[in-house]
Amino acid sequence: MTGLINDPAFAFHRSSLRPAAQDDLSFSLQHCLHSALLHLAPVVVFRPDGEIVLWGRGAERTTGYKSEQALHATFAHLVKPHFRCRWAEVEEEIARSGEWCGEVTICHADGRYVDVVVHLVRFVDPDSGEALMLESHVDISAQKLAEASSYAAEQTLVQALRHGGAGTWTFDSERDEVRWDLTTQRLLERGDFPVSHGRIPLRLALTALHESCREAMDTGVADTLRDGRDRQMDLRLAGAGEERWISVTLRRPLHARGSAALVTGTVTDITDRVRIVRQLAASREDVRRYVHGLDAAIEDQRRHIARELHDELGQRLTALKIDLHWLTRTLEGGVGMNEATRARLRDMDSIIADTITEVRSLSAMLRPLELDHLGLVAALDAFLDKFQARTSLEVRRNLDKADQVGAEHRMAVFRIVQEALTNVARHSEASAVEVRASEVAGMLRIEVRDNGKGMPATAPPGHFGVTGMRERAEAIGGTLDIHSEGGTHVVLDLPGA
Repeated sequence: MTGLINDPAFAFHRSSLRPAAQDDLSFSLQHCLHSALLHLAPVVVFRPDGEIVLWGRGAERTTGYKSEQALHATFAHLVKPHFRCRWAEVEEEIARSGEWCGEVTICHADGRYVDVVVHLVRFVDPDSGEALMLESHVDISAQKLAEASSYAAEQTLVQALRHGGAGTWTFDSERDEVRWDLTTQRLLERGDFPVSHGRIPLRLALTALHESCREAMDTGVADTLRDGRDRQMDLRLAGAGEERWISVTLRRPLHARGSAALVTGTVTDITDRVRIVRQLAASREDVRRYVHGLDAAIEDQRRHIARELHDELGQRLTALKIDLHWLTRTLEGGVGMNEATRARLRDMDSIIADTITEVRSLSAMLRPLELDHLGLVAALDAFLDKFQARTSLEVRRNLDKADQVGAEHRMAVFRIVQEALTNVARHSEASAVEVRASEVAGMLRIEVRDNGKGMPATAPPGHFGVTGMRERAEAIGGTLDIHSEGGTHVVLDLPGA
């Protein structure tokens, strides 16, 4: 923000203020706000007909279009947004709540598509009274690519299982003799096992397996002979090269139940499945780490923007307000001024005061100041007060134990509670909600419970709030459970209470 002082769009000097300088003050105020937005985040402001009036530098990075290309173009024509839902639904949500958030695909200047999470907010320019739309976004293209890779791995796993072939094997315990068919023989030939045509002792057959699996197979055979229960085991073959895996079933035939003599089963090559499952697990872990990293980056950006809004922009607006009061007193003490000038100065003072309030409100929305300075309980109390005033729901709370949450986990817990209460306000049709923190079996438990209609077993398409809550809980070592009997009950358990 300090760089804004040297920005030509922000340049003005207190010594240049004069009786006819009211428009200069409004001009400086507007450029103070615009410059801050241009330096801080990927934002776009456009009119109801789509004409772009502000194009942030972050938007330049996301779309590839410079501000001179974007200004006065229409938003839809420039980036060709593709919404996951009908535009009428977006307009309906904005008309109802004043904002909309969801995934959108936009077109980059070089022709490629970019997936973003878009936040649209309707607001009124306090100076002109014109209705405008504020759009901010976060690029999630890398996350989408990782998800597509996971889906491709899952499909490969399905195909491998569908087309796999199985061999057979038999163990005669009275003769200590293992036999198998040609399919099993071909599977074993891929390892380091010196294959014969079967009819070998069990101890020799076990050497076909990796040493880490031999005892488990020997025990499985003995247990099947003893209790007659069917079993299935995934076993690694012996060999120093590429890992090979087989799935073996064990079953005692019906005619052998009296003498407990035979064990039979199937042998299936699952090497591809094991490899794909590992790749899938690694891919999912990569996606999870990316999501956690993205969430941390977003929170860090929010913290930075909130601090800049509150400290830098707030202080400059306050300085403008002080200068305006000085100008008013100077004019009053001089030759005087007419009523029209006095009214204009009052209007300017009111606009600056409203803007200061709005800046502080935006800063609190991005990251509650109480969280860093007063702790989680104070931040939740402040949020619940505003939530109750905004929704008229009865809010009960017992949050004293929440101070046990470590500083590094407070933001995640706050966001989980915030999302749970947002769902209550939007979907539950409840009249009351309770938020409480308690100790249960050595765990710290945070609960949000309402008396509404509950929630569906599966989230509607395009709704990821619950998924985000679970991801945040997992990232801080906790678990999240949701129950929907007699209302919705969200339970977050954290270790180390």
